Amino acid sequence: MTDQYPLSFPIKRYETATSYASRLARHCGLYSPADLCLDFGFYWKDFISGDDALYSKLSRIGGANLEQMKKWAIRSQGGGRFSIAGHQCSKGTLVRSRLRVCPICLQEDVGNFGPNGVFRRYFWQLKSIRTCSLHSAELLELPPEKYTIYNYDFVGQVTKRWPYIKRASATAALQRETAFERYLFDRLEGSRQYPFLDGLSLHTATKLCETLGFVMLFGPTAKLRTASNAQMHQAGQAGFEALQSGEGGLRDVLHSLRSDISKMTMRQKSDFGSFYEWLRLSKFHQDVEPIRRIVRDYVFEHYPVPDGFEILGRPCAQRSVYTVEAACKALGIERKRIGRYLVGDGIAERNATMDGISLRRTLHRTDVLRISSEVCGRISPGQALDFLKIKDRALLDLCELGLVAQELDALDQRPKYEREKLQTLLDTAASRITVPPGSAADLVPAAEVARRLRCRTADVLALVFTGKLKTVSGDVLRTGLEGIKVDIGQVRCALPTWDLPGITRTQASTALRVTYQTINYLIEEGLLRSARMRNPKSRQFITGICDGSVDAFLSTYDTLGLMARRYKRPPGPFGCHLEAKGICPLETPRGISWLYERRGLEARLHKIGIFCASWSPSENASQAQPANPSYQ
Repeated sequence: MTDQYPLSFPIKRYETATSYASRLARHCGLYSPADLCLDFGFYWKDFISGDDALYSKLSRIGGANLEQMKKWAIRSQGGGRFSIAGHQCSKGTLVRSRLRVCPICLQEDVGNFGPNGVFRRYFWQLKSIRTCSLHSAELLELPPEKYTIYNYDFVGQVTKRWPYIKRASATAALQRETAFERYLFDRLEGSRQYPFLDGLSLHTATKLCETLGFVMLFGPTAKLRTASNAQMHQAGQAGFEALQSGEGGLRDVLHSLRSDISKMTMRQKSDFGSFYEWLRLSKFHQDVEPIRRIVRDYVFEHYPVPDGFEILGRPCAQRSVYTVEAACKALGIERKRIGRYLVGDGIAERNATMDGISLRRTLHRTDVLRISSEVCGRISPGQALDFLKIKDRALLDLCELGLVAQELDALDQRPKYEREKLQTLLDTAASRITVPPGSAADLVPAAEVARRLRCRTADVLALVFTGKLKTVSGDVLRTGLEGIKVDIGQVRCALPTWDLPGITRTQASTALRVTYQTINYLIEEGLLRSARMRNPKSRQFITGICDGSVDAFLSTYDTLGLMARRYKRPPGPFGCHLEAKGICPLETPRGISWLYERRGLEARLHKIGIFCASWSPSENASQAQPANPSYQ
């Protein structure tokens, strides 16, 4: 009969299905919607659950639009899931069994439609919408009934609580609608503005904004279960503002929540607080997995998570961040050694404890790999000798020539060599080979050539590396650098010659007209300056006389040989004559040439009538004395 004579009782805009049933029951003169359902052969409880067939039946009875009824209805999907306006929601994001209302809206309903015309707006049931956008009033939560099912009779509950609602409308707290609440309402109506949030289910996006914003505003130690309605109102807006930029905004918030101590320990639970707990305990794994993935990747990238350790349902495949202890274990290096490296590299700093360090920044996997590479790539001097197959003296000479670099290892503060650079040196030597090994019998090993030419082995190898020798042979990989064979003639021509920075002792003996033994005596007495020099021809090391040393000696002293040459007299008789005239030499050991102090010497010689050959008797006739060949 109802199918033939339907009522003309339309559903109001945004009205829920249960609210429509409650109004329709009063319109039909019934006490409750449960009676209405029984009259038409179904249970009120089944209607509350959201049975499509019952919606269709009631829409035909009352003449309501079925599509609108289904859209604005809150329907159970099972497993704690509900649908609202085509969106998936969870039990925690809805106020389903309790009533929240805008008291001002209800007063307008009573004025427009009478006491039985009040109706429930579907968006009032979304827990995160706490403000009436029309009146900027905070939504009012009505006291609950003893039995939950009674709360679905909206008209009956409003009638019962009307004095309470009327008083609340007069004292309703004004509250501005937030952008987050407007986003939720627009999304329920089908609007799409923010791709990141819109890609999540409605309840996931809602919970994400609120939990993240709560931790941002009140810290990671604050408990979400103790949060007030006002705090959650602020939290939702704060989280929404941060997430408008999408995944990057979420990572920025995580970075701001990360503590300094996280460089040395896993404390993502403490840093992210209630937000992390929501991700960890949420039953809707598929819905929250996109958020979990972002947070999980961030934790793996910035926290010292060991390999295989599970974070938010996924194990860590490869460690990205290390503690100092983990780095020591991975590298097989004791803490004291690695500490020196980290401090020297600026990654860590010393603290008050013995051998203790604290990280200044995150110790990343790249840092550990670099340390490992340097540990494996650097070898000790002994290993370098074995690698190059040369003697220690030659290795030091190569360092002096700049062909090999010796570095102070930051790990153990000892000189080390880069294996890669030494291998490059061997490869360079191998590339200079021009004659196959064994085909040139007249070639001589580099070490033997250096011995014959009285030079360093490194000098010969330098000629090989720079390509100055045309004939080079040897198996570098088997015999090493000293096994390289070269032509000794080519080496002799290619070796640089030097200008001797002085004269030899023999040359000094000739210049001063003294014996060789006298030169040694003068060196011992400090009257001549000597130095170890290399003979420019033989390349042999000799003890020579430095430049200027002979001139400095002659500025103070004179020798009998020079005087005899200057005055053209035989040295032996001339010395005896001078001694007879009272001009005595300095006291020197036996066998040392006679030496004279130059000060006043020329005047004394003139006094006894001895002048140079260039002297003219007419210049000083009164003091002239005839030469006396007999020196008597």
